[in-house]
Amino acid sequence: MTLRSAGFFLLLLLALTALALASDNDYVIGPGDVLDITVYGEPDLARTVTVQNDNSISFPLIHTIKLGGRTVQQAEDDLEKALGQYLVQPQVSILIKEHRAQMVFVLGAVNKPGAYPLTGRTTVLEMISIAGGIAPEGSKKILLLRGASNPAALQQVLEGAGGAADEQRLQQAAHAQTPPIVIDGQRLLDEGDTSQNMELHGGDVLYVPKAKLVYVLGEVRRPGGVPYTDGLTVIQAISLAGGTTEMAADAIEVTRRVEGQEKHFKLDYAQILRNGALDLRLEPNDVIVVKRRLF
Repeated sequence: MTLRSAGFFLLLLLALTALALASDNDYVIGPGDVLDITVYGEPDLARTVTVQNDNSISFPLIHTIKLGGRTVQQAEDDLEKALGQYLVQPQVSILIKEHRAQMVFVLGAVNKPGAYPLTGRTTVLEMISIAGGIAPEGSKKILLLRGASNPAALQQVLEGAGGAADEQRLQQAAHAQTPPIVIDGQRLLDEGDTSQNMELHGGDVLYVPKAKLVYVLGEVRRPGGVPYTDGLTVIQAISLAGGTTEMAADAIEVTRRVEGQEKHFKLDYAQILRNGALDLRLEPNDVIVVKRRLF
C-alpha cells in the first residue's frame, strides 16, 4: 500500500468514525437503553447503566438523574452539570452500548422481519435494506404507521406470524394514532424518488404487504404469477410472462372468481392486437390460459 492510499483510507476511517459519533449524538435516549459512561480522569466513576422506565439512571455522587428523552449530547451536558457540584470541570462521555428504546418494526413481506434499533437518522430505504430487502412476493406498496404505542403487541405479531399480518390487524396491534402513510415503492426503489424516502422515528412500523398477482398459464414462456397493478390488461400480463410460445393459439380464456362463482371470458389474441379496445382489464387473482394450437 502506498503512502497516498494509506492516507486516503485513514481519512475515510476518520470520516466514518465522525459520522457514527454524530449519529449517536442525535440519538434520543429512552428506557431500556444501556449506556457506557466515563468521566475523564475519574476511572472509578466509569459505569455501564440501564435507563429505567422513568427515564432515570443511578450514578455515583448524584444518586439518580433523568437522561431519558435527551440526546446523547444533552445527556452528557446534564451529567457534567450535576457532577460539577462535586468535581472541577468534569468531562463526561456517553456511548450507547445497546439501543433498546428507539425501535422500528419492519413487518410483512421482507426477508428479515423484525424489530430494529434506530441508532441515528434512518430512512425508509435504509431500514428496508437492514431488513434484508423486500421479499420476492412483496408488493411495491409500503405502509408506514407512525408512533405505534403498543410494541408488545407488535412483537407478538412478529413472533406469532413471522412478520405477516393483514393491514387491519397490524393497525390494531400498533395502536397507531393516524392512518397509515402509503409509500410508493415503485417510485422509491425503481425510480430513486427521494420524496418517498421518509425519515423514521422511534415507534414507527414499516409494513410490506404481499403483492397482488394474476396467473398466466398455458403457452407462455414463463408461466406463473405476475404482479397485478391497477389497469393491467391481458396483453400486458402475457408480456410480463415472457410472451407467447410458438405453439400458442389465438384462443385465450380468463377465469375470475366473483362471490364464490367462476366467471369465464373467452378472448382472441389476434383480434386484441388489431383492436386494443377488446383487451380485458384484469382483477387480482384472475387466471389467464393461453391455449395450445392443435396443429
